[in-house]
Amino acid sequence: MENRRSIDTKCRVLRVFSLLAAAAVMIAFLTTAGGIFVKGIPEFTSGLFSYIYTERNFSLFPSLIGTFYMTAGVLLIAAPLGGITGLWLSGFSLEDRTYRIISTLIDCLNGMPSILYGLYGFLFFVVFMGIGYSLLSGILVLIILILPMIIRISEKAFRSVFCMYRETGEALGISRVSMLRHVVVPQAFPDITAGIILSAARISGSAAALLYTSGTVAQIPGSLMDSGRTLAVHVYLLSSEDTEGGSVYAAMVILVLITGILNELAFYIIGRRKHE
Repeated sequence: MENRRSIDTKCRVLRVFSLLAAAAVMIAFLTTAGGIFVKGIPEFTSGLFSYIYTERNFSLFPSLIGTFYMTAGVLLIAAPLGGITGLWLSGFSLEDRTYRIISTLIDCLNGMPSILYGLYGFLFFVVFMGIGYSLLSGILVLIILILPMIIRISEKAFRSVFCMYRETGEALGISRVSMLRHVVVPQAFPDITAGIILSAARISGSAAALLYTSGTVAQIPGSLMDSGRTLAVHVYLLSSEDTEGGSVYAAMVILVLITGILNELAFYIIGRRKHE
């Protein structure tokens, strides 16, 4: 009886600390986001979305287009490649030596700071391969950065479906190809889609890896070989260049909205999937 009371007391204490920690995080987020919106919204003017960037209007339009190009280019390659790799890894046993080696490498890549990817991209793509500061260099380095995340999410989604339906499929005599086409892929698709959306949010907020690869020119890239900046790079540069600080808060409002909407969409898909 006393042991049970002790456990109940510990659970209550843990619950209180958890609520306090969650409240502290929410207060910090709301305070930061509120400050950004209060300072940024008054800076929204017609010139802020001009087609051409100048030092007077600090237009966000070229950076928004650059962010769209960068995100689309990365996901066009990383999403199918990561999904196929995740499907391949899901066929391995968790105790398989080859799987453990590959899994460790993926986790190491996933945990590396983005600045290291930027330095690698600069040395290999910009200097060694001679691509230069360009949209292509940024896309290539972000593909390497984001692939481990998509691979891990895809593998987890496929493995969970295999665990649920593999024995049923074998009992019914369904071929592996039919199993993949009609059961595994459709069931895993929502989770993979949510993972890709989260990857898009991470791409939109990446700055360190792009400073050394895609460049910082505030223009709409006309080709893959043109330099350009994303919204995250734009925020970083304005925070060091704009002495008044007004336009940087306006850019931060847009960046917070983009990443927030993408994250909420991903969590909505995950939540809807759990209730099905």
